[in-house]
Amino acid sequence: MSGVDWEGMQPPTGPTPAPPEGALPPPPPAHAPAPAAHQPVTAPVPPYAPPPPAAAPPSWPPVPPPAAPTSYGPTPPKRGRVVALSALVALLLIAGGFAFARATESHKSTPSASSSQSADTTPVTSGKSKVDPGTAQEEPIAAVAAAVSPSVVQIETDTGLGSGVIYSDQGYILTAAHVVSDAGKTVRVRLADGTVKQGDVIGSDDASDIAVVKIDPGSGLDVASLALGVKVEVGQTAVAIGSPFGLEETVTAGIVSAVNRPQETPGGAIDMIQIDAPINPGNSGGPVADRQGRVFGIADSIISQSGTNAGVGFLIPIDLAKAVADKLVAGEPVEFAFLGVSTDTTSSSLVGDGAVVVDVTSGSPADKAGIQQGDKILSVDSSPVRDPVELGARVRSHKPGDVVAVVFERNGTQQTVQVTLGSTKSK
Repeated sequence: MSGVDWEGMQPPTGPTPAPPEGALPPPPPAHAPAPAAHQPVTAPVPPYAPPPPAAAPPSWPPVPPPAAPTSYGPTPPKRGRVVALSALVALLLIAGGFAFARATESHKSTPSASSSQSADTTPVTSGKSKVDPGTAQEEPIAAVAAAVSPSVVQIETDTGLGSGVIYSDQGYILTAAHVVSDAGKTVRVRLADGTVKQGDVIGSDDASDIAVVKIDPGSGLDVASLALGVKVEVGQTAVAIGSPFGLEETVTAGIVSAVNRPQETPGGAIDMIQIDAPINPGNSGGPVADRQGRVFGIADSIISQSGTNAGVGFLIPIDLAKAVADKLVAGEPVEFAFLGVSTDTTSSSLVGDGAVVVDVTSGSPADKAGIQQGDKILSVDSSPVRDPVELGARVRSHKPGDVVAVVFERNGTQQTVQVTLGSTKSK
């Protein structure tokens, strides 16, 4: 949720404001190269998907060709959200800083009864390696796959499918919010052994693109180990497991290409982990693990001209995913920090040099700090800001109440102000 106070906002003057969130981005200039398609990796099951050991899955339509770059939003029949990187975010009311307190559910539904049974979803193997040392020496990727695959599930809805990972012995599953955005309150969950169970959608958060599904744990579940509090290093091993194109339990591997890479979500922008391990439509919500078999990210989206893997994929960091999941399970709100500006997204520059403010929310932290319409924000707490997406992610990396130094340019002169970030909940 953007937290935009539509009733209190006045029509901005100056640079052309961006369209409301969800609107199609402006077309690129004729001289610019075609933007890469940035799409969440969810997909319907193609007709050639192999039959599972249990009952055969429903007949899904084939994967359609990628749509033209557009903003996040459902594109029937598949759950595609294609985002043009050069278009950036529309009417971005900059919010940031995860603080563990706001819940935005995809279908405005409240957590089911099962969500109130226990707020403690810490996995019993949190942070512990599940990889067999002997196998790891000869075939490290095979060892990781053997350790993680039993906890990976396929999540099926009436219009498509995605992946997920069991992170609690109580039956809680982490997945991407866009996987279940049109599913209502229940989905079908196909376990690694082929068993199909009903999954209750406990809740979802568009800002982080995280959702939680719960199944009956039955006689026991294989729970993934999470790399909570573990620093992710550029160049480290990345093993992805999921259901690309409906091919369940598919394992791909690569490395971490970058960390803290600002990327848009359906409800804002966050810093993500970039990998080159192949992920494709159907991988969304699935786990990506390190050499020790610990899940350090949830597969979320890719950049591709064709709509399939081009070696540029993005993950939701596991610390953020787990923190959001815990709040959703507990039925508590998930809160994000709030700056209070809308920014210009009409620039044709292929390499951004800041985010131009076109509107400042009255009484917001930005307003109180003296930020004005026309200011170009260049950095937040020494982290550079090249465009509106990066501004959203930079602020979102802080918590409500944090004091940050915001550098901006006004009439050719740089200025620095101290801003106490607010909260989307109290905006």
